[in-house]
Amino acid sequence: MLFLDELPELQPQALDALRQPLKTGEVAIARANHRATYPARCMLLDSTGLGLLRDAADAMRLSARGYYRVLRVARTLADLGAEKVSRVHLAEALSYRALTDKMRRAA
Repeated sequence: MLFLDELPELQPQALDALRQPLKTGEVAIARANHRATYPARCMLLDSTGLGLLRDAADAMRLSARGYYRVLRVARTLADLGAEKVSRVHLAEALSYRALTDKMRRAA
């Protein structure tokens, strides 16, 4: 997961290195006689949505895995009718997470 809130502080070489993986959706790493390819799909979050997600992650004590799952659910919700993940999609995904946690505690 890559947060680009400090994008203006990155060196030009770092920005150039990010361009291809963001475009193709994968990262290729070559060392000596070995080459490996890893998925690198990106998801951009409008700044109000990111603030909501960070605050909720702290309040709900989300692990990195839980944080990423909320992002994936929000992306799925956005895919149902929007191009970008918005604050509304994140809020809905977080509400599902809260409901699941509440049901888990009740059981």
